[in-house]
Formats: sequence, C-alpha cells, structure tokens
Amino acid sequence: MPCETTRRRGTPTYLAALLTLTLCLFAPTGAHAQSTDTPTMGWSTWSFMRGGPTLQSVEAQALALKTSGLAALGYDYVNVDDYWYICGSPQGPQVDGFGHWMVDPGKFPSDPSTGQNGIQVLANYVHSLGLKLGLYVTPGIPNQALMANTPVQGTPYHANDIALPKTAPGYTPEVNYNACGAPPPYTQKSAPAAPLNYATPGAQAFINSWADEFASWGVDDLKLDGVTNDQPDIRAWSTALRQSGRPIRLQLSNDLNIVNGYKNRQQASAWRTGGDIEPYPPGKTLTDWAKVATRFDAVGEWQPFGGAGAYNDYDSIELGNGDTDGLTVPERQSQLSLWALGSSPLILGTDLTHLDPGDLSLLKNPRVISVDQDGVDASRIVDASNQQVFAKTEWDGRVVLGLFNASGTTPAKVRVNLADAGITAPSTSARDLWTGKLIRLRGTYSTQLGPGAVQLLQTAPQAGVGQIQLLAWQSPAKLSASAKVDTCPPTTSTSAATTPPHAAEARGPCAFAGGRVVTGIGGRWRGAVTLRGINVGWNGPYRLNMGYAVKGRARFEISVDNAKPETVTLSGTSTTAPDTASTQVQLRGGDNTIRFYNAHGQAPELDNVTLLPLAPKSEPKTPRLGTLFNLPKPPKRHPKR
Repeated sequence: MPCETTRRRGTPTYLAALLTLTLCLFAPTGAHAQSTDTPTMGWSTWSFMRGGPTLQSVEAQALALKTSGLAALGYDYVNVDDYWYICGSPQGPQVDGFGHWMVDPGKFPSDPSTGQNGIQVLANYVHSLGLKLGLYVTPGIPNQALMANTPVQGTPYHANDIALPKTAPGYTPEVNYNACGAPPPYTQKSAPAAPLNYATPGAQAFINSWADEFASWGVDDLKLDGVTNDQPDIRAWSTALRQSGRPIRLQLSNDLNIVNGYKNRQQASAWRTGGDIEPYPPGKTLTDWAKVATRFDAVGEWQPFGGAGAYNDYDSIELGNGDTDGLTVPERQSQLSLWALGSSPLILGTDLTHLDPGDLSLLKNPRVISVDQDGVDASRIVDASNQQVFAKTEWDGRVVLGLFNASGTTPAKVRVNLADAGITAPSTSARDLWTGKLIRLRGTYSTQLGPGAVQLLQTAPQAGVGQIQLLAWQSPAKLSASAKVDTCPPTTSTSAATTPPHAAEARGPCAFAGGRVVTGIGGRWRGAVTLRGINVGWNGPYRLNMGYAVKGRARFEISVDNAKPETVTLSGTSTTAPDTASTQVQLRGGDNTIRFYNAHGQAPELDNVTLLPLAPKSEPKTPRLGTLFNLPKPPKRHPKR
C-alpha cells in the first residue's frame, strides 16, 4: 500500500497571504476558471439587503470594508448577489440585443459622461478602493431572448437554435430565485429561462459572449446559482470565464451534489455545500444557531473535496452587527472557527456601515484568518452527541484543533485523543487563538464549554509532517512506453532486443519499497514515469527527494507540469538498494504533474519520491492597523431612490 497523503496529517499548505501579510505571490491554477490561491474573503449583498441592492448602498459597504480595516486583512471582494438586472415582465429578465440580462438603471444608474452602465460604474469605484467586484447569474437562455430570437454574438446562430426544445425528454426549465418571471404575487420560483442544448453549435458561444461582457464590465467573481447537479452549465461557464481574458473566480450555488465533489474542483473556485444560512421568510435576525450547527456535518462530509485552490463554501459569515446577527458571542466565535477549519470562503453578510466593535475584533483576528487561508480542510475526529472536534495539520507542521459544544442550550465537556488529531509528541504547547493563552497538551485533552462555544487551538510545529511520499510503481504514477515494474525476485525477460536493459537484469533480494522498482526509463524506448494529481497547498519551492538505483552514472530529466525539464545526473553502485538524491522544484497550489524521463539516454531506476515544502523561516507579521487616509468617497452623482 502506498504512503497516502491526507489533508489532516501532513498535506503541505501555505499559511496564507493576507494582503499585507503576504509572503509570496500566487500564480494561476490552470485547471480552474482563474487563479484560486486562497479562499475568497469579502462581503455580499444577500443576507441583509436581499432584493434591495443599489449603487449607493453597495458603494457605502465597499467603503466601510476599507475604512474598517477589514480589507487590509484580506476581506477584499464586494459581491452583488441577485436583483441587479431589470425584471419587469412575466417572461423573466429583460435582455439586450444578444440575449444577456440588462442592468437595472433604477438601482444601478449609468454614468452619462462615459456611457458606462451602473455595474461598470460600481466596478470602477470598487477597484479604486483596491477591492474586487462579484456578480450573480443563473443558467440557461432567458425567455425574453427566445421570444426575440436574439442573435448569438459573433456567430450565425440565434437563441432558438441553441435552446433545448420543450419537447425534449426530461425538459426542465431553469429557475430564478427572486421570482422574476413568476405570476403575481411573485413569491415562488419562476421559470424565466430555457436550458441550453450544448450539443448544438452556438450554445457555448452564447455563454462565452456573456462571460466576455462581464469581463468588460470589470467583474472579478461570478456566482452561478441554481446548479445543484448541473454539470453542463458549470463546465460551460468555467470554459467561458477562462477564455474571457480576465481572471474571474467561479463560485457555484447552492446545495451542490456531493457526488460531483471532484468534478467541481476542476471547474470552480468554490461551491456551496448546502442551502442558505439565512431564514426564510426573512426574520428579525440574519441567522440562528440551528442553521450554523448544520454545518458540522457539512464540514465533516465535504472534507475530501476542498483545499489547495478550490474550496467548500458553507455560506455567509453572519458576524458584524451584534445581537441582530442572531448568534451569541460564543456562537459567533464558533461560526468563524468552523469556517476557518474548513478553509471556507469568508463572505460577510452583515451591514458593514454599522459594525459592532466586539464583532469587528472577532473578524480581525489574524491567527483565525490564517487558519482559514491555509487552504487545508480539517477532518472531523469526534462526532458524539453535542461534542464536535475537527483537526488539520498546516504546511509547517502546526496542528489546528477545534473543540465545539454543538448544543445551543446546555454546557458540555468535550474530549479528544490528541493522537487522532495528528499530535504525536508526548507533550506540546498550544495557543488558544481566541484568548491568546498557552495550554499544555498531553495524551488526551478535554475542556468544559458553554452553549455553542468553541476552543480553537494551534500547536507548535510537529516534527515529521508536511511531506508527500509516492511510490514510483503505484497510483498515482503512470508508466509509459518501456517503463515497467520490476520485482524481487526478478521477473523473467523474453529477449534483450525487446525489453530495456535494466528490466532484463537478474536481481537477488532487494531493499526497494514493496520489493518493486520502475525500470526501463529513458533510452531508445523512451520510457517515463509520470506522477499525476500531486495536490499541494501553496505555490513555491519544494524539496524533491528521489530513491533511485543505478550502476555508474545516469540522469533524469524532470519536468513539472510540462515545463522545460531540469536535468539531474546521479551516480550509484547497486541495483538492489536505493540511493537517495535531492533537487528543488517549483510547484503551484493545487494539482501538479511531475514526469521523470531521459530523452538522451538510459535513466536510473526509480523507487520512490518525497516532496517536502521549503517553508519560510518565520511567520508573517501582523500589520499595524492605524487610521486609513485618502480613501475615495462614493461620488454624489446618484440621486436617492
């Protein structure tokens, strides 16, 4: 059995950059719609604005995000959810000449001096603050486009050429969650769009043209709603955003099907694992503990699918406005702690123009933020009645341990075996990330917690973690051409003319892992070993240790993600026991591929590969949070409505 990598024990991750806390710059991850370095942080209109966002109100929230100091800690997305487009017809949203939704000028007035629509105006202002803009869309082609049979931009096709016919088996209209297109009293989900038939020419081009329009407006994040189990639309929008020429994150909503967990990783930056955290119909508070507590199971179940560039999203963080949030102070700490352990996007749903000082201090806790931004999903290691415990190991060997009382009414004693959390030292120290106190941990740890409370601990770095170990002859390795597995005792070759020299060599007892080694790499047979799906948590340098065997001298050409190979010349005296050598490679957060070959001669035999992150020598320092000066103010051009 190969050495397996888990995100709780030893997956290397990067203790995230928080803007002014940044230690390195991240490069795009090619499999996703855009660069997805760390979980998104910011604010969304939905929780407290619902159907009432306007240009003025969103600009005010963006400014508050900046002046509060939250933006300096990484909360830099301003996301406009639903209700930004014209919805004045029983047939659904009004469309332009190419079938795209039209910006509602009543809520988002255009700038007559430039001719830019209200979303472009908002994007300009948000960007002037150093922030990013998010927008919302749902799948399908609008009914209004079908009624007008609008052309598909840049193609000879029209709307009715690319829509799925209503007579098609299993036809189900696309829904709209704000009831746009529903009959009065407009309280039900409507059906304002038809599904696209992606088998027809022009269907992908329609989505591409819409994505291009969003890119031209300055959109940085797109929420695609209503795609619970809708892989064709997810793939189409992911493809469209990639080709748009602008890095736009794709966020999927909501209640995604867990069976598509790995597929989502290939297409999006994040995906909502459940329904909304807000109450329906809207109540006096933004959420309640019962809603938050449902996420204990979600974080436990979705752990295998998140991390390192694409993340499980547990919905909005409802902290900021004191008691109107609907949570007690301990419950607010628990929500932020659980989201951080799951490396979920931290998207605030509260009114930033009326921030509660106590809540603001919780949101600004830099150590809790860093736990979220490390990109590692915690595993649930205790699930007993009201006792919930989650743990994860960060890139530098620190273990983060969250102990929760899931009951909102009664105290509970929560206990955990530290070895289950990856804490193997007989004794170690840990810091409580909420109180700052140091705690000594030995063997089994327990703590008494009040209703809805949490204790979030972070240990000193643990020895011997943070590395990935792979055997060259076992999955995820792929052998090609003449590369093959040789065992001890030896396999019998048929002819030296048809098998590589090293594969034909007789062996006695050997010291290779599992008694096997990969031979026939390089030479005129062009053998190669490709290690696929190597998932790491941060962009940067890694030490690559190789276990190899060779008599004399031979070399590997090592290529990472199909880049120009590095040549490493190795020497040895045995083909029955591995020697070791090291080199340095540059990996990116997310999935990587490393190929071992030699286009110019015979390569050594390959036994195993170990990757170890070359961590920074010190933690990033917390920035000083002083008064922020010279911030742009929202323009006064917009009339009150």
